[in-house]
Amino acid sequence: MNGYSDLVTAKLRKTEVLKDNVVFSVYYEGNASAGIVKIPVRDAEAVVADYDRATGVAPTAAATTYVNLVVDRDKAVNEIIDGFDAANVPDNMIADRLDSAGYRLAITIDNEGAGVLLGEGTTEEVTLDGDESVYDIIINTRTALSKANVPNDGRRYLLVTPDFYARLLKDPNFIGASSLGDDIRQTGCIGKVAGFNVYEWNDSAENLLYIAGHPSFAVRAREFSVPVKLVNLDGDSRFIGASAVKGRMVYAHTVLKPEAVRCVYSA
Repeated sequence: MNGYSDLVTAKLRKTEVLKDNVVFSVYYEGNASAGIVKIPVRDAEAVVADYDRATGVAPTAAATTYVNLVVDRDKAVNEIIDGFDAANVPDNMIADRLDSAGYRLAITIDNEGAGVLLGEGTTEEVTLDGDESVYDIIINTRTALSKANVPNDGRRYLLVTPDFYARLLKDPNFIGASSLGDDIRQTGCIGKVAGFNVYEWNDSAENLLYIAGHPSFAVRAREFSVPVKLVNLDGDSRFIGASAVKGRMVYAHTVLKPEAVRCVYSA
């Protein structure tokens, strides 16, 4: 990746809420720019058997399979900078446009990633105004994830809408970000509750309260199919004394285990 692409990627990762290895795993094989990647899926654990010193132990077949993910999302930046050839574009102008490109890419990819979680995860409805409190509802989600064998290793996440977050702030079980370590705060985490790392996600889905899950069960594949570069447009008869910032990024998302991604709505 070139220096311009690195700058866009840095801005993208800083802006994203649904970050790599926080909400989506990036564990796959192959190159996204080739149009398809393979995601290893461990269907069962390795068999551990008693060993007999005289006869040994019977071999078993590996239980890891692969899921193909078609990388079908393709976004481009092609922004003209008028009045400068490529050699004379001010550095601060280039930095500003790269920053803008990273910001817009992050918003676009986050929105599409959330759409995949909502579309491929498990949907449930709850009644907030009944006997159950906000904390009770989250505990029920925690229980559902545990029954689905989702690891409780400190990486479970809760993407809460602003309205639900407002209610969660009033719950005494919520632990604010100020009480968390620097490493988790740097991911954008705003607190913890019931073992979940909490992130505020302003989603437009009607009546959505939160999305809960673990990064091991949803995957994002992406890369620049055409690295970002500054191009002189003097060779194009339509432009005089102009250059352009150009680049293309391909990506895709998928949920590997629907019951490990819980999308909770208000009934």
